Amino acid sequence: MWYDKELGNLLKVDQFGKILICCHGFNLLQGEELRTLYPTKIQRKDPSRICVMNTLFNLAETHLIASLTHFMDNRLDRSIAPGGWTIAQTNTFVSYKQLFEDIREAIENLHEEKILKVETINNLQNLVIKDTRLPAMLKRIRESGRKTFLLTNSDWWYTNHIMSFLLGTSTNFHGDWLSYFDLCVVDARKPSFFDKQTNLNYVHTQTGCKTSVHGGGPPPGPLVYSGGNHQAVTRLLGAEGPDVIYCGDHLHADVVKCRKLCEWRTMLIVPELKQEVGVSREVSTLLLELKELEGRNDRTTNKNKIWENIKRIDQSFGHTGSIFRAGTQLSYFGSQVLVWSDLYSGSVNNLYSYGLSHRFHGPLITLPHEMISFPSSSSSSSSTSSNLQDTNMDKTSVFLVGSAESDIM
Repeated sequence: MWYDKELGNLLKVDQFGKILICCHGFNLLQGEELRTLYPTKIQRKDPSRICVMNTLFNLAETHLIASLTHFMDNRLDRSIAPGGWTIAQTNTFVSYKQLFEDIREAIENLHEEKILKVETINNLQNLVIKDTRLPAMLKRIRESGRKTFLLTNSDWWYTNHIMSFLLGTSTNFHGDWLSYFDLCVVDARKPSFFDKQTNLNYVHTQTGCKTSVHGGGPPPGPLVYSGGNHQAVTRLLGAEGPDVIYCGDHLHADVVKCRKLCEWRTMLIVPELKQEVGVSREVSTLLLELKELEGRNDRTTNKNKIWENIKRIDQSFGHTGSIFRAGTQLSYFGSQVLVWSDLYSGSVNNLYSYGLSHRFHGPLITLPHEMISFPSSSSSSSSTSSNLQDTNMDKTSVFLVGSAESDIM
């Protein structure tokens, strides 16, 4: 979603800023009400006005904005004013921008003071999903002669606790989880990691202290790095850029910046896919009906039917619909996934369902004038060497974007 700090609305838009869904608090704005605020039904990505809510952390922030906007709209002692509300009792003006900035400041404080991280570490069993496929997948990759690496913006303290829970035997450091990786880099500072030269340091795994790699030999214990950039990591792995596939869950910092500035291949992790795939199958008939309605000559006459279908489809996914589309139109997020990621999946662990020599073939992408030459194209992933594992996972759980072939490892 995009947050409009001027009008206090959460927007779902397409890649050109055309508004697909507009929410003020928990209310969906449509028709004339929407056109009054956005006459062309388009809002450009103006950084001074728009904040793109595009990380997992933004989920809570988005809900807080909607909840507090709903609360303020329903206060008995307030009056609606341009750009916000006026509280009658104190004659105080609260702007949409101020509401957003106050929430943002509170959330940033949670990160800066490590409040969120400490609470997470104290509740690992309830807050962190442990998947038995992860150690098995990493072990299989390394035993094949390929290399694995961990690259994270988190510091060593937090990384060690999380990875010890996921892969180790204790939340105290014993170095066992590091055996699953050829290289570990913390404090990466993505997306700057992909376009700036930051200092590469050693991390003393017992104390967390850092020393420059140019200031002498590494500290005792397992080798862990801090900072650096993508060129340093590629060099430490002894690889060429296109040999590396990087998996991350931040569309902008992990995928877009990576694809723009280096030669690594990318796999975007989208946790919502588990629900999205299931619901998409359920509404596939509705999507076909919608496409047929939109293609009819009497589209104006069918306008109400079209909107009814769009509503039914969106409501199947949730209050604001699918993160990938609204009706038949791709959202800004969906279009960015299509353009920038090589692969995308709901979990990195889904790679366990595929053999290391599995090759993905994307559907042939055709322009409208090429349909004469290419009357049909495959829409499913195929493999020159399947070697699929016998698991309960859906074998289409990793998706290739575009028409190029791609090895997963």
